[in-house]
Amino acid sequence: MLNKERDYFCNRLLSGISKIQFNECTYILDKPSPSILVEASEIYNSIVSKNRFNMWITQDMRLPILKNQGALNIKLDEDFTEINKTIDSFKLELYKNAINKRKVQNVRNRLNSAKKTLDRMINIYHSFDLYTLEFYADSFRQQFIFVNTLKYENGDKVWLSCDSIDYALYMRLLIAFSKQMLFPEQLRDLARTNPWRSYWDVAGDNIFGMNTKDLNDDQRAIISYSKLYDNAYQHSECPSQFIIDDDDMFDGWLLFQKEEYNKIKKNKPADMIHSNANEVFIPVSSMEEASDVLALNDFDVQLKNKRRQKALESAGRLTEVQLPDVQENLMMEMNRMKKVM
Repeated sequence: MLNKERDYFCNRLLSGISKIQFNECTYILDKPSPSILVEASEIYNSIVSKNRFNMWITQDMRLPILKNQGALNIKLDEDFTEINKTIDSFKLELYKNAINKRKVQNVRNRLNSAKKTLDRMINIYHSFDLYTLEFYADSFRQQFIFVNTLKYENGDKVWLSCDSIDYALYMRLLIAFSKQMLFPEQLRDLARTNPWRSYWDVAGDNIFGMNTKDLNDDQRAIISYSKLYDNAYQHSECPSQFIIDDDDMFDGWLLFQKEEYNKIKKNKPADMIHSNANEVFIPVSSMEEASDVLALNDFDVQLKNKRRQKALESAGRLTEVQLPDVQENLMMEMNRMKKVM
């Protein structure tokens, strides 16, 4: 993003005003009040309720239709989970190989390919939205909000009610304002660079000078991103600036920190064991958790457990005293006592 663009978007965020010029006229879109949002939701619910038993496709029917037409895999949820895991793994690999330019380019190409696959899946998934009852009802909800928040520069409403709408103008203005929405990539860029960063460092949460409930979506989002970067800068292992400036690489750093935290969390029960304890029982609820707990043991203990398992499989049943490692310890203790005597 160019510096001039950053200046413009920063000032627009600080003002909280969305403004466009169309046909030599200035239009301003205010943030909807809670009462407007409540009434809009009531309109949506009313339309859905009245048309529920008419000949409409609902969102619940959308997936079966797409699957029957072969447009979507039967195991859709698994596919979405798998592709998101793949994307995360590429981001993590990107961070771990940050200084290897050739490796980074290779991983980035695979990551971009995975992102395109996910976008294609999402587009197919939502391809029937236009024909659903929920989409129809939501169009009236959005229309009500837009009509009640759109004003001329002098503060007068453009339309007094939804019944007086000029639909040609309505659609042009709706599209124009939609194009002004900031994408996550743009908000992240703004949150970590000046001039926004300089304002944020001074004002923090009070940067907009209003209650959180009065903020618009972009204002709330950039506060969240600003706090995210604050946490990174204050971290004991703060990544290099070139990693912070790269969204995918920075996401990889976040995933890496999550992995490290989970390792510490997993090891915590073992750290809490009393230093004099030889063994400890940690309850688990699955074989996977049991494997995780066993993995906490060092090599010697894992070897001891394997010997115990082999002895049990051979004998069928053993008391604790009959376990091979216990027998060895008893023998060593007896030899030590003989030397003392």
